[in-house]
Amino acid sequence: SGIERRVRGRKGEDEYVVMAEGTPPAAPAAARVSPDGSPAAAGTAGTGAGAGTGGSKGATETIEPDGSVVVKYNNGTVKHISADGRVTTMTYFNGDTKKTFHDGRTVYNFLKDGITQTNYPDGKEKTVFPTGQEETKYPDGRIEIKYPDNSTKVTFPNGEEKSVYSDGTVVTLETSGQRLILLPNGQKEIHTASFKRREYPDGTSKTVFNDGRQETVHANGRIRKKDANGNLISDVIIDHTGKVVHNYLNKLR
Repeated sequence: SGIERRVRGRKGEDEYVVMAEGTPPAAPAAARVSPDGSPAAAGTAGTGAGAGTGGSKGATETIEPDGSVVVKYNNGTVKHISADGRVTTMTYFNGDTKKTFHDGRTVYNFLKDGITQTNYPDGKEKTVFPTGQEETKYPDGRIEIKYPDNSTKVTFPNGEEKSVYSDGTVVTLETSGQRLILLPNGQKEIHTASFKRREYPDGTSKTVFNDGRQETVHANGRIRKKDANGNLISDVIIDHTGKVVHNYLNKLR
């Protein structure tokens, strides 16, 4: 069987020595744990038998009086299984810990980096950094980042991005490259490859083109245009049919 039993002398407590074939089973790659009982580097996953450092040629398993089980690996890693079997805790020789819960969650704490990563049965992965920043990867491909100032950024599978800042500003980057900015005061900005436009709550809009031309459109139909040098070249009011009903430049001539 590859298991040797040794009686330790304390009543009700036996010790088992697990031979080489009792090497700890491989953990899911998403849990970022090497399958030999060694911790994984932050941000990496174990890659098959023997990954990590220290190896695992054997382990000592102890059944504690409370019914919990403690397994000590030769490389210093310790595995603790709660008496009810609902929580398994791996404490690695470098101080990293991995907890596996009965509901399928795993929580890995990278001690040196101060990073905690939680993996859920549905495929969601949440990473918390020491700065307070949180990054969540969803099964549908979305990635959501929450910053310490309560700002958030979501990247969608199609490449679209949406950021919400702590002051209420919302910035959306579309796959076309167009950027839409919604400001807390009700103003809106549109950035494209050929122009930048700001729209105001009263219906006014101001557009600056890449070649320097400017156009201001007022809610009452007045349109002012300037050339790339800033010279006013058109100032008219147009009705709903597109007809010029007033030309302000005529007064200047």
